[in-house]
Amino acid sequence: MDRSVDPLASTKKRITYPDRITLDLAALEKINAWLDQVMTLSKGLRVTRADLVNWLIKNQPDNLLPTQLKQIETSYFDPVKHAQWALAQVIEAKARGESITLKIINEGVQNLNEGLQRPKRLRRKRAVTNNLEPALGSDDQTKAVK
Repeated sequence: MDRSVDPLASTKKRITYPDRITLDLAALEKINAWLDQVMTLSKGLRVTRADLVNWLIKNQPDNLLPTQLKQIETSYFDPVKHAQWALAQVIEAKARGESITLKIINEGVQNLNEGLQRPKRLRRKRAVTNNLEPALGSDDQTKAVK
């Protein structure tokens, strides 16, 4: 049945609010704890979650600190999305007639991602325990060790 002819079909559109965000449970619990701290200051004080979040954001500097940027990058970097982005860059460059490769793109981005590389763990050297090895006197014992 055609929806435009059906008088019972809903013509309401879903309203979206671009200024609203969704918080995960940990962030919401932290905001509620902060709100409880604020509310204990004065019985006549009325502060909503939105008021508290707005106040916190407004009282932060306009630019994030480099350490904060690095923490965000470390927490949310996705190599698959990065590869998809890089591929799109190559396709766009090719459409413009430019010569670009994934290697060139990755070299440009590599400086930004250097902090993501974890240092390799050093291997432990085996402890040499000469005093624990049995004395080898016969050829049978030597063959068993080899």
